Amino acid sequence: MESKVIRYLAMLPLLLVGCGDTGGGNVASGAGHDTVGKMSSGTVRQKSDGSYLFVLNRPGAACTTVFAPPATAGRSDLSQLHCTDGGRGSATIIYGSDRKPDRVVYAVNGSGGGTITF
Repeated sequence: MESKVIRYLAMLPLLLVGCGDTGGGNVASGAGHDTVGKMSSGTVRQKSDGSYLFVLNRPGAACTTVFAPPATAGRSDLSQLHCTDGGRGSATIIYGSDRKPDRVVYAVNGSGGGTITF
């Protein structure tokens, strides 16, 4: 139990820093099926520098990452996920023709993955 609390506390600064810099204002939320057989949800928030903070809520954990702005990334960007349960993985954001997030495809090492569509 103590190790779970430490992991959550270790993740808190990342969540607070990312959420505190949402000057861009664009927010999108979506959902999808996780390969563990349950629904997952995700939210992207545009930060003041044009990048996007992604928060993934999946069975048993929350994960976060930051994606490069579409002007820098082009049509997609790959980034590392960090999860509250200690898991790590990767996520790819795909931007639509309007340069806004269309979907995120993610995989957490050893515990599945899925797609969140906005």
